[in-house]
Amino acid sequence: MKQRTAILIAILVAACSAPLAAQSYTFDTILYCNGLAAFPYAMNGSGLVVGIAEVASGPSAGMTYFDGKCQTYASDAFYGVTDTGWLIGGVNDSKTYELIVPGSKVIPLPNYTGLQPGNFAYCCMDTSTGTLAGNYTPPKSAIPTSGFFYRNGTFTSLPWSDASGSPSYWYQITALNNTGAAVGTYEGVYTLGFVYQKDKMSLLSHPGAKYTYFQGLNDNSVVVGSYVSTTNQLGIFLYNITTAAWTDLNFPYPYNDMVPVGISNTGVIALQYSPSGGMVLATPSGN
Repeated sequence: MKQRTAILIAILVAACSAPLAAQSYTFDTILYCNGLAAFPYAMNGSGLVVGIAEVASGPSAGMTYFDGKCQTYASDAFYGVTDTGWLIGGVNDSKTYELIVPGSKVIPLPNYTGLQPGNFAYCCMDTSTGTLAGNYTPPKSAIPTSGFFYRNGTFTSLPWSDASGSPSYWYQITALNNTGAAVGTYEGVYTLGFVYQKDKMSLLSHPGAKYTYFQGLNDNSVVVGSYVSTTNQLGIFLYNITTAAWTDLNFPYPYNDMVPVGISNTGVIALQYSPSGGMVLATPSGN
């Protein structure tokens, strides 16, 4: 049964000091995987990147990238990956969702209550509790997406309407780690990052930003995200949930204009190169 989640919302807008300075990074560009354009979707704590690889006129394939080796899997698509290496994906033509366990075990995932594939998608999983997360399009609603959790056979949705029931804001979940934290982006009067854990929702704005996006999370509670400043400058940042510290990465162009999709436990960041495909791995110096 679909349920609404009761949450406490705390809005934390650029409190305290300016962001910390970041260490230097090296950038490795991977445009193709077995001759197909690479589209990264997620990265786990070990640094395994998953996504799809495709050409404009042909079918796509599932993609994995780890330690310099890229592989493709015909007729598959991978949308997320757990820290145990389980893949969240599906078969492209049927648009069904599956949990793919190492050893080729496949576990079908249920459709969100009352919805058909295409109106919802799983993105991530906390294997310590068996909790899955994703996003769906609420029926007969003007909002584009709402985050949900699936655990022990029950779907639970993050709220997306005000007291009158009118759509007024929504949350898109982008990452879930093994400490019970979920992150993503809140869209309402403002565009803010959010952290959801222990039934508490915190909305956060990068200092000096008019738009803040939380896009990846590792098991050290470090978020990677992006922002648009009040002067329309683009940037990538880290946010530590435990210490509430922001770190500006000061990536040079064009890396500051890319979309981060995940961060490993050692701080390696996976970025989508451009809307037409490609991947960049940003590695902190010393790794």
